[in-house]
Amino acid sequence: MDPKQFAFVSIAAHELRTPLTSIKGYLSVLTNEYGSKMSPDEANLVKGIQTATDELYSLVENLLSVSRVERGALSIKTEALDYLNLVSETVNEFKTRANQKGISLELVPIKDKIQNLSVDKVRIKEVLSNLLSNALFYTPANGMVRVYVSLRGNDVITSVADNGPGIAPEVLPHLFSEFFRAGSIGKGMVNDPNPRGAGLGLFICKSIVDMHKGKIWVESKLGKGSVFSYTLPLFV
Repeated sequence: MDPKQFAFVSIAAHELRTPLTSIKGYLSVLTNEYGSKMSPDEANLVKGIQTATDELYSLVENLLSVSRVERGALSIKTEALDYLNLVSETVNEFKTRANQKGISLELVPIKDKIQNLSVDKVRIKEVLSNLLSNALFYTPANGMVRVYVSLRGNDVITSVADNGPGIAPEVLPHLFSEFFRAGSIGKGMVNDPNPRGAGLGLFICKSIVDMHKGKIWVESKLGKGSVFSYTLPLFV
């Protein structure tokens, strides 16, 4: 995109975020106040609206983030925090979505003793949330998603592993490119003729991890699943 197109996208995304935030708030009130009074059909309709709203809100946030990346305005504000607690909280936030799809989502017990890390809490949570969202989307019902955190030298490695359809070898080198979607090269992933999203999530993840002086990569085999991993240095 040229600068004018990015400016338009940024303005449009900002304008969309406000009403979407209101819709999310109204849905939360509706669910909390009247959820127990809804019939199963009504509850499913509300759940569908919530899912669609969350996906649209995520797209808007991604558009705003990529606009900041292109303008060199994406910044991080690091603070020392309990990284393992951040990972645990983020995984727990996705438990409901996993249960609704019949997927087993677990944070594997951590053997290494990891001290506090200096990271941007909001941005790193965005990275992990993006990887979890993708894993749950592509993993079939009764599948598994596992999150691992380990220490290797001076790096903390976080991995999100699934037993979904896997990713074709010709797609792997392009996954972290801007506006790339798996379907851009042939079929990309098994049972994925219509890839989701706008091809921004993984590009943003890489930008955030790069700003933390870390690395992000993927290992995958068709029919076996995928493992997305990123590192964060103990000392920056």
